[in-house]
Amino acid sequence: MTAPERITSALRRAIRQGELAPGSLLPQDELARRFEVSRNPLREALAVLAGEGLVELRPGRRAVVRRLTPAEVAELYDLRIAIEPTLAVPVVDAASPRALASLRELAAVTQAAEDHNDWLEANYEFHQALYALAERPRTQALCVQLLGASQPYSALNIGTLGGRAKAEAEHRQMIEAIDQRDPARLAELFCQHLRNARDALLASMAE
Repeated sequence: MTAPERITSALRRAIRQGELAPGSLLPQDELARRFEVSRNPLREALAVLAGEGLVELRPGRRAVVRRLTPAEVAELYDLRIAIEPTLAVPVVDAASPRALASLRELAAVTQAAEDHNDWLEANYEFHQALYALAERPRTQALCVQLLGASQPYSALNIGTLGGRAKAEAEHRQMIEAIDQRDPARLAELFCQHLRNARDALLASMAE
């Protein structure tokens, strides 16, 4: 892994988990010292994150974690609602007993997580594994990007809006739908899962 890739991965994870909250300044001198690199690889990493919509580059070479409006949050979730159900049929078709066992293990890790960041990371890994089952790399990459962009906001739903138990129950239901070879049910659960999170977040942001 190159230095820009390493920095991109670390900052992406910090943003995803809320360690770097929306609106946070990303001081380049401080980050260069933290990662023990010059400014060039750091700027490359920030440019990648800006392209993903996670960072905003401002005049004077200033960078901040992008803060989304309610309309932008709604758009992220609406895109996920449009795309993720298209994976239901290929996921069900490709899922082996071993893959199902792996999903159950990831769901159990998520449910057992005591730390908020551990839960978020386990949830991210669960969804990544679910997308990967479809063996559609372009769709998978897009879903992962949208997941990463929405997770700083879904963290609010999990952390303060009481969405954790509902999300965990929906994960278990997704696994059962795959086990029962029911892509229609799986697609319905994708939509339900995302609508629940979207609606709770938008209601909270409107207050």
